[in-house]
Parts: sequence; structure tokens; C-alpha cells
Amino acid sequence: MTEYLPPGMVSFSAALARSAEAFCPEAWASAKPETRSLLADGTTLKSTWVGAWAGPNSLAEKAYAALRPLLADGRLPASLRMTTGAPEPIEAVSWQASGADRIEAVLKGAVMFIVASGAAARGDVLIAGVNLDAVLAGKPVPPSPAAGPARVAKMAIAAPSKAGRRPNPDVDSFWIEVCRLVADGGVKGGQAGYTERMAQWAAVNMDRPYDAETIRKKLGSLFKALGWG
Repeated sequence: MTEYLPPGMVSFSAALARSAEAFCPEAWASAKPETRSLLADGTTLKSTWVGAWAGPNSLAEKAYAALRPLLADGRLPASLRMTTGAPEPIEAVSWQASGADRIEAVLKGAVMFIVASGAAARGDVLIAGVNLDAVLAGKPVPPSPAAGPARVAKMAIAAPSKAGRRPNPDVDSFWIEVCRLVADGGVKGGQAGYTERMAQWAAVNMDRPYDAETIRKKLGSLFKALGWG
């Protein structure tokens, strides 16, 4: 069953079909007709067939391999269908998280994304048809107000001090790791668990590691904004 699509939007499966035809023409031409039809029809792919048609070396996987880098660096904006209200833009950083590496999970709406409001949510991915047309034609997509650096990072990064101290150069990597943990199912122990985990990560991966108190404050801002306990 094809679900309602907001005007101008295409389903992620339909976007995959068009991407496969453009980027993987040989794989598209040799795929079974029912595979091409199911993708192109824009059906919400939550049925049991997804595992079979979106597995290793499948048409969907090959198309996603071409499409995911465009989503992850912001060249192709995408939105998430919300349970209530209009779709919300997905922050590009979400596509870099390990939870988004399986096309089957994306098609089933099982991937955790960070959206422009700062919420973490799962659902169906939608793409504006005009943006998809532009990308497939090799043209840039005009930037939208919602596109840009991850809102998660914006919410928690402290403003520069009066002395003009510059932001930590590893701040993006810090928040990408937080998003990865969220997408993988979170960390036991709530905010304290995240603080401990990210303090360990910072000590190993940052040139200027945040101390535990700084991390606690940053994650506290995030937990408050998302309404997490």
C-alpha cells in the first residue's frame, strides 16, 4: 500500500529506483521486473520482502551506495515523516551514523535520525522531487534555511567566551559520535552513562579533549532539549 505523500515529495524507495536507473543503469536493467516495480511505485517497504530485495548486492543496496554520500554531506536534503505534523528535515550528520549503514533499516523506517527541531525520531524518509531531479542531473540543490550543521551540535556547543576563544576543532566529531550512539540504541545509565562514555571517547579521539564536567553540561543541554529523562 502506498502511503500519502506531501505535495512535491517522493518516497525513499522511489528515490532509490530513480537513483539506480541514473547511477547503476546496468544493475537497474538486469534487475527483476518486480524489484523495479516495488521500488518505483513508492510503496512503504515494511513487509517481509524487504530483507530479500534489499540484501547484499541487491539493486536497493547498490543505489543506496550511490545516494548515501549525497545525503551525508548535505548535497541532497531529506525529510522524515513525523507521527504528527509536517515532515521535518533530517540533519545530514545522521546519515554518517552506523545505524544508517543498512538500507533495509532505512526502508523499514527503523533508523534513528536527528531532525531540524533537535528531536531524535524514526520514520519514513522523504525527498523533495525537485531536489532529487537536480542531483540526478548533476546540479546543486539550492540551500534551505533548515539545511546546515547538525542542530544537535548547535544546541549544545557553548558560545565563544568574551576572550574570543575558538570552538574546539573536534566538536563535529564529538556530536557525530553522540549521534552514532543514539542510532545504535543508546547507552545504559542515561545522561551519566553518556557522560562517562563520551569522556572516554574524547580522551582518545580529541586533540583538545573536553573534561568530564564540560561533557556533562553539553549532554545535559541535549537531554533537556530532547526531553530525555
